[in-house]
Amino acid sequence: YMSSGAVYGYNPKKIKISENHKILLKNIKKLSKAKMFYALNKLNSEKLFLSLNNKKHNVMIVRGFTFMGIHLPLNQNYAIGNFLNEAIKKKPLIIKSKNSETVYRSYMSSDNLINSIMTMIIDKRNIKNPIFNIGSDHVITISKLAKKIANIFHVKISKPVKKKIIIDFYVPNIKKFKKYFNLDFKNTLDESIRQFIS
Repeated sequence: YMSSGAVYGYNPKKIKISENHKILLKNIKKLSKAKMFYALNKLNSEKLFLSLNNKKHNVMIVRGFTFMGIHLPLNQNYAIGNFLNEAIKKKPLIIKSKNSETVYRSYMSSDNLINSIMTMIIDKRNIKNPIFNIGSDHVITISKLAKKIANIFHVKISKPVKKKIIIDFYVPNIKKFKKYFNLDFKNTLDESIRQFIS
């Protein structure tokens, strides 16, 4: 079942989120209304699938974080998609967030996402706690992401004059996944971005 890292809720502590991270309703309620309902529905769905996990039904739950790649739509892929969409057109990158220097994300390539899911599908082991984070654990701020893309595509950046310091840390701890499936992906953010040039 493809769940979401949104189930962990608001995380201002700059700690990579692991599967045993305590999920608190108060942290979920700090998300925007749409994200809050999304996270709550994902949690309810997880509970339903976990209730089916037994010798007859081998359930695995993936809490996905943030992804990028040529297989994903550029106009619906949050900051990285918007930046790439503008950069390809040689337009300035527009940073809308007033706290882009304290918004932390990580990006797994869509190819690595597909490899991860296929590895899980063919795995026949039945595990008691079948919840796994999937994503990259290489951290980057939205501000540094914009600079990286701007430098590669030789475009300018436009950002708000006023700033806010609100920490938004949405990065997974993926040690459990790497150990259980014996998989380790390199940080391919630069490589994934450069695919858009060709």
